Amino acid sequence: MIEALNLSRLANAVASVGIMRRAYTEAKATSRNAFDKQLTDFPIVRETLSTMAAKQEINLSTMFSIIQLMDQ
Repeated sequence: MIEALNLSRLANAVASVGIMRRAYTEAKATSRNAFDKQLTDFPIVRETLSTMAAKQEINLSTMFSIIQLMDQ
Protein backbone atom coordinates (compact mmCIF):
# COMPACT_ATOMS: atom_id res chain seq x y z
CA MET A 1 0.00 0.00 0.00
CA ILE A 2 2.86 2.39 0.83
CA GLU A 3 4.39 1.82 -2.61
CA ALA A 4 1.09 2.64 -4.33
CA LEU A 5 0.74 5.80 -2.23
CA ASN A 6 4.27 6.93 -3.13
CA LEU A 7 3.60 6.25 -6.80
CA SER A 8 0.40 8.29 -6.58
CA ARG A 9 2.31 11.19 -5.02
CA LEU A 10 4.88 11.01 -7.79
CA ALA A 11 2.18 10.99 -10.46
CA ASN A 12 0.59 14.08 -8.93
CA ALA A 13 3.94 15.85 -8.84
CA VAL A 14 4.63 15.00 -12.49
CA ALA A 15 1.18 16.30 -13.43
CA SER A 16 1.92 19.53 -11.54
CA VAL A 17 5.16 20.02 -13.46
CA GLY A 18 3.23 19.51 -16.68
CA ILE A 19 0.69 22.13 -15.66
CA MET A 20 3.53 24.52 -14.83
CA ARG A 21 4.99 23.95 -18.29
CA ARG A 22 1.64 24.61 -19.94
CA ALA A 23 1.15 27.82 -17.97
CA TYR A 24 4.61 29.05 -18.94
CA THR A 25 4.07 28.19 -22.60
CA GLU A 26 0.70 29.95 -22.65
CA ALA A 27 2.08 33.04 -20.91
CA LYS A 28 5.08 33.25 -23.22
CA ALA A 29 3.05 32.82 -26.41
CA THR A 30 0.56 35.57 -25.63
CA SER A 31 0.11 38.22 -28.28
CA ARG A 32 -1.67 40.70 -26.01
CA ASN A 33 -0.71 44.34 -26.30
CA ALA A 34 -0.54 47.16 -23.78
CA PHE A 35 0.47 50.73 -24.57
CA ASP A 36 1.15 49.73 -28.21
CA LYS A 37 3.71 47.09 -27.16
CA GLN A 38 3.48 43.36 -26.68
CA LEU A 39 3.37 42.34 -23.05
CA THR A 40 6.61 40.39 -23.43
CA ASP A 41 8.39 43.65 -24.30
CA PHE A 42 8.03 44.89 -20.71
CA PRO A 43 10.92 44.05 -18.35
CA ILE A 44 8.70 42.98 -15.44
CA VAL A 45 6.87 40.49 -17.67
CA ARG A 46 10.17 39.11 -18.99
CA GLU A 47 11.43 38.77 -15.43
CA THR A 48 8.28 36.92 -14.40
CA LEU A 49 8.58 34.58 -17.39
CA SER A 50 12.23 33.93 -16.55
CA THR A 51 11.30 33.09 -12.97
CA MET A 52 8.55 30.76 -14.17
CA ALA A 53 10.94 29.01 -16.55
CA ALA A 54 13.61 28.59 -13.87
CA LYS A 55 11.17 27.13 -11.33
CA GLN A 56 9.76 24.76 -13.94
CA GLU A 57 13.21 23.51 -14.92
CA ILE A 58 14.22 22.99 -11.29
CA ASN A 59 11.04 21.04 -10.56
CA LEU A 60 11.42 18.96 -13.71
CA SER A 61 15.00 18.10 -12.82
CA THR A 62 13.94 17.19 -9.30
CA MET A 63 11.21 14.92 -10.63
CA PHE A 64 13.68 13.06 -12.84
CA SER A 65 16.01 12.64 -9.86
CA ILE A 66 13.19 11.26 -7.71
CA ILE A 67 12.09 8.88 -10.47
CA GLN A 68 15.66 7.65 -10.83
CA LEU A 69 15.93 7.08 -7.06
CA MET A 70 12.63 5.19 -7.02
CA ASP A 71 13.87 2.91 -9.82
CA GLN A 72 16.88 1.87 -7.75
